[in-house]
Amino acid sequence: MYRITDEETNRILLDSPLSLPSSPSEVGMKASQTKAFFYKFINTLIKILNQHYDDIESNTSKELKNAINSLEKGLMTAIEETVTEHNDDDNAHLFLNLLISELKDEINKTGAKIDCAIDSHDKNTQSHSQLNARLEKFVEVHDQSSVAHSDIRDGIKSIEEKVNSTYNLASGKSKVMPLESSEKFFEYLEAGNVPNIGDMFIFESKNEPDITYYGKVDSSDGLIVLDYDAYKNGFIDLKPGNVYYHEGHKFIASESGIDTTVFAKTQELSELSYMLGNGLNDLSTRVSDLEASSLNHEKKKTYTTSTTTGTITLKTYGVTDLGEVSSLTLKLPSSVLKDYNSVLNFKSGASATVLDAPADIYFKGDDCEGGCLYPISNRIYEISIRRVSGILIARVSSLDYEVVS
Repeated sequence: MYRITDEETNRILLDSPLSLPSSPSEVGMKASQTKAFFYKFINTLIKILNQHYDDIESNTSKELKNAINSLEKGLMTAIEETVTEHNDDDNAHLFLNLLISELKDEINKTGAKIDCAIDSHDKNTQSHSQLNARLEKFVEVHDQSSVAHSDIRDGIKSIEEKVNSTYNLASGKSKVMPLESSEKFFEYLEAGNVPNIGDMFIFESKNEPDITYYGKVDSSDGLIVLDYDAYKNGFIDLKPGNVYYHEGHKFIASESGIDTTVFAKTQELSELSYMLGNGLNDLSTRVSDLEASSLNHEKKKTYTTSTTTGTITLKTYGVTDLGEVSSLTLKLPSSVLKDYNSVLNFKSGASATVLDAPADIYFKGDDCEGGCLYPISNRIYEISIRRVSGILIARVSSLDYEVVS
């Protein structure tokens, strides 16, 4: 199958030196020609041999692959048959089956004993009687104790005070109360007044600290007791950092940070209110004037499109953006304001746009002559119209759209 054929042998011989004359030089062949003929023979031989080697390698790979596939199929068949026989054999794993059966029996017996013991325990009224009695006694003592969870009680009390303070602040009850002097503060307390938590007393007189109310307390231990007579006789001074006590209430003095001289008086507030009222009335009048004036102005940007012909009113403060138009008639608003301005864009197609414009508009710029615009084909035009010194001037700029298309 892999032998060199007669045809291939003839090809090799034809390209070999055998086909040369016995004396190449006698027939005019040079040494280089003889050498080239020899190498041609070698190349032919190598090509034929390589082709046969490729056939051998290819066929060998196919045969080996087929053999492996056949072996794998046979092996899988043998394994399946062995497993089937094992599954059908009643004696397979006989020892394991017996052991599992014994374990099941033992578990069932033990479970029955446990169920019986639990049932008996549940029906016995004396079960855990001592434990129940001790627990009930412990809970009773705990409930009647005034010190149980003392930390929680203290925390709740502290939270309650903070909540009350927060509520007073949020509801606007806490406030700053300016007084002329600390003597007025003592008179306030002696009159039986009770401030809200967070209330602050500030004094107009100099060198007086601010006094803040911190709420009720159970004892005056460590606090300075406020007494009106003792204050009048000079035995009590209000100093920043001191904590004071008065009939179950705590006050703390702090460095004054508010200058009462800047507080507005009633007369000053009345005058300010009057001025603000007049200012608001003036502003309201101006707003009404502006609203009335705005009604006379048209919408600033008005976009109108047309693709063939059209009549366009050049609205005040308007931007009219058109497409390609074959003919265009321009009109002005019925009332042309002093600050009139309007913008118009359009495209002149392959046939130049025919433009008809009011004589009041003077055109100046691209493609304009004598104050008139003469559109040229294949151009885009932008026209900006403004009223200057009573004259409507239209500035025209254009661009060949073939250049930018």
